[in-house]
Amino acid sequence: EEGPYGKHCCGLLAKSPLFFSSTMMAVVAYTIWLGIDADWNPVHSLHDSEPIFQIVENLFCVIFTAELIIRFCGFQKKRRCLRDPWFLFDLVLALLMMLEVWIMPIIFIFAPDVSDWFQQFTLLRTLRLARLARLTSLLRAFPEAMMLLKGIYAAVRGVVTTLCLLVVMLFIFGLIFKSQALENQALADRYFSSLFHSMWTLFMHATLLDGPSIVYLDIEAGLSRFMAGLFVLFIFISAFTVMNMLIGILCEVINKVSDTEKEEAQIRWLK
Repeated sequence: EEGPYGKHCCGLLAKSPLFFSSTMMAVVAYTIWLGIDADWNPVHSLHDSEPIFQIVENLFCVIFTAELIIRFCGFQKKRRCLRDPWFLFDLVLALLMMLEVWIMPIIFIFAPDVSDWFQQFTLLRTLRLARLARLTSLLRAFPEAMMLLKGIYAAVRGVVTTLCLLVVMLFIFGLIFKSQALENQALADRYFSSLFHSMWTLFMHATLLDGPSIVYLDIEAGLSRFMAGLFVLFIFISAFTVMNMLIGILCEVINKVSDTEKEEAQIRWLK
């Protein structure tokens, strides 16, 4: 199948591995810069930032805008850009960056009243946080990461079913412990004051195993060995059975997605 890029100058540049590697390096550099900006630039508005931050942001804005223009000019048929999800994604990010770096400062200079109005809302902070979305562009350089994301998406149904089973088990055992804890008010106030509190206690201490021995000893001393044994039984059901089932479902789905991706790669290579 013929690729989306033509054989002219921009098309050859857009599909060259060197261009792709350069854009990924720019994304990595921008990612590092985001960390530097978060540590050393406490101002939310780029217009009020130090000159070094304004210069670097403008530099990256020029780089990403030039990349987008080259990719757009490289399309053999320009309308095919509308069917390229990565191009559309990068276009939205570039427009947001232009809005923050080039348009908003002009508005602040010629309309200071509007600047004060914007400061009352979280628009500027939201625009700056939107830059984090550019990190997802790195997924194009790591097909394995895309495969994992596809596997997670394919396993959503199995994960939701497993979590529903866990909630049902939490409800049943939480109801049991709530009713039996009435014999010891101090223990009930600490762990089982309500049904939701009982479910939360079982989830934190029996499913996620956050100090289960302490809760076990308190139940054994405050209620009975039978209830302490029931607590251990719930640990085996939730932490060792249900949660391991969840891991098994994820592994199986990711293996199936991996096999499918390999078959599709082989078919594309044969074409």
